[in-house]
Amino acid sequence: MRNPFLYPGLRVLLLFSKEPYREFHLREIAKLAEVSSSTAKRLLDFYTESGLLEKQRKANLTLFRANNENLTFRHIKIGYFLVSPQPPIGHLHETHLNVFSLRSVVDTNFFCRSSLVM
Repeated sequence: MRNPFLYPGLRVLLLFSKEPYREFHLREIAKLAEVSSSTAKRLLDFYTESGLLEKQRKANLTLFRANNENLTFRHIKIGYFLVSPQPPIGHLHETHLNVFSLRSVVDTNFFCRSSLVM
């Protein structure tokens, strides 16, 4: 396997890395991670027993969220973002389109510095 993040167990865990303060329902996790509900249930139970996730009941729903106090989860989250294919400036540009164009600011800043060096 070329990309280890395509492994179903990591796809489920990475959902929580991307949104560590959000609560997910079992079927939502299965849909987003593109795994069956039974696979998602098995993985969520394992991660909950391992302490990576927290399980909470609200009415008739079982919700899962990241255990941000768990050191292993923190390391997994940091590792994923270090090797994620999208550069941070691209992410900032996409999330803050209305504020200003970050690429032009970065490019202008780079151009000004490089012209001063020459």
